[in-house]
Amino acid sequence: MLQIVTLLATLVLLGVLITVHELGHFIVAKLTGVRVLTFSLGFGPKLVGFTRGDTEYRISMLPLGGYVRMYGDDPGTDVPAAEQRYAFLEKPFWAKSAIAVAGPAANLLLPLGLFFALNFGTEQLVDAVVGTVLPGDPAAAAGILPGDRVVAVDGEPVAVFDDLVEKIGSRPNKPTRITVERATDGKRARLELMTTPASAKNPNPTATAPIGRIGLLASIERPLIAVDVDSPAAKAGLHANDEVKSVDGVATPTRAALSAALAASDPARDLVVVVERTVAKTDDAQAAKPTVLKVTIPGTAPVVVDVGSAQPMAPSPDPVAVDDLRYAVPAEDLTEPVVKVRTETATQVLAAVLRQRRDRGIASLEAAVASVEPETPAAARRLVAALPPLDGPPNSGHRVVAVDGAPVRIASDLAVALQKDPEAIHVIGLVDGAGEGATLTLRLQKSTRRELGGGRILGVSLTSTLGGAAVLTREVGAAEALTRAIGQTGETIKNVAGGYVLLVTGGVGLDQLGGPVLIATIAGEAARSGAEGFLLLMCMISVNLALLNLMPIPVLDGGHLLLFTVEAVRRKKLSMTARLRATQVGLVLVGALMAVALFNDVASLF
Repeated sequence: MLQIVTLLATLVLLGVLITVHELGHFIVAKLTGVRVLTFSLGFGPKLVGFTRGDTEYRISMLPLGGYVRMYGDDPGTDVPAAEQRYAFLEKPFWAKSAIAVAGPAANLLLPLGLFFALNFGTEQLVDAVVGTVLPGDPAAAAGILPGDRVVAVDGEPVAVFDDLVEKIGSRPNKPTRITVERATDGKRARLELMTTPASAKNPNPTATAPIGRIGLLASIERPLIAVDVDSPAAKAGLHANDEVKSVDGVATPTRAALSAALAASDPARDLVVVVERTVAKTDDAQAAKPTVLKVTIPGTAPVVVDVGSAQPMAPSPDPVAVDDLRYAVPAEDLTEPVVKVRTETATQVLAAVLRQRRDRGIASLEAAVASVEPETPAAARRLVAALPPLDGPPNSGHRVVAVDGAPVRIASDLAVALQKDPEAIHVIGLVDGAGEGATLTLRLQKSTRRELGGGRILGVSLTSTLGGAAVLTREVGAAEALTRAIGQTGETIKNVAGGYVLLVTGGVGLDQLGGPVLIATIAGEAARSGAEGFLLLMCMISVNLALLNLMPIPVLDGGHLLLFTVEAVRRKKLSMTARLRATQVGLVLVGALMAVALFNDVASLF
């Protein structure tokens, strides 16, 4: 089934992009009076076709491109004087240039139209209401609370959460005034709070400037739990993925509320926990049904949670498979700064272990290992997925609780920390399903998945408990949708062009070039993610196709435009020899790129 989806998605993707590109050439050729002999989707032998007027319309065997064959486009063919007005090469400079540019232009108009369609009409936006305040970040220090509505940043109005992200993102390390509305005693009061956004690495790989972050999330952290094997909570009947509704009668709508309720409980007394459990039905016709359960956990002996007074936890040895020493960090690389980070990470792990023991084996499911990719550092270090089936008991999987000396508050903290310096040695703190802590010292490895762009990865995905952001519904008119579409198309062009710059300057290796296999892989993944994801991919590849064809390489549209410009400047046509040499150079360059892409495609299959 997956292969069928991938095949269909690839055919639709290439079919639309090729048709749009060739239609651009075809329409402008017709408008400028050029006789079009063939309009072909695909290369090679004809599969089906028909002729109407002067033009044969056909679908050919190889669906990796297409062409528009025009009368008089061969410089070696004599065109009778009476027919010269229909010949491509006999047209003035502006007409030939317009025809050459029309294909790439059509590929730029396609994402403009798709972005317009995606934006126009009814939309749901995330409201500018704070769902979660991350501890230790500037927003928490400023006194911003969950439930606050952000109405302005330095006097500039904020309507939706994306506005807040954009305005904060443009102000790293700059003192910033945040205006919030807060409900107090049934009334909403407006407060002015000062903060300074921290500087963070831009997630856009083509951007170098940092962005501002203050640690606000629109989503609420749900109180979903992980449960230690053989812990009091597990023996009482709690399961991983249970959602805690109350602790000793105290409602726990968020993860923070759950942590506070557990911390306030008396460890010597029984703990009554009410949870909602989603039990998967064996009958596929029935949806999973949530069940509310009341569980009593017996009292236990007090656990010391003060890390300062507890026995320090030394960094644990790194478990490395004997036959996979390429993932090991040599002893000589464990410099003093690395050892310091290992100790700091171990301290964070100790705090998490003690907290989990105090809470009778209950911990947040946030940042639990959801999956481990084979042939990666995570697999070599034997990380185990921690999330069982919806109705399954606790298991012995891992949770990530610290990275590079800092606690992991939400799942994305891990990726953010690792990508600050992908080449560096990193230290990751874990707690396993038995409540035991460990630290891993490792280097990220280059991904073998070419759709990830050759970036360095750990090879693990984590569970997130975030959800339930406040939303607004509004209508987007044609003018606003067009404005957005223009901006999104421009941003896509900027990002794709930045990728080409990285390729030329060596920032990205030639091993990241891809051909049909890579296109099919990402097309299939995008199609399975939904219609919007597939259309966004189509926008990106359409822009890619446009910029590629505009390169001044003979045999590409940009190369044709270059030759026409040279002829216009010289005021005479190029000789057959010059044209032939230019075409040969273009074929060599394009052929080399295609060979590299195909080689990478074949190599990725093994």
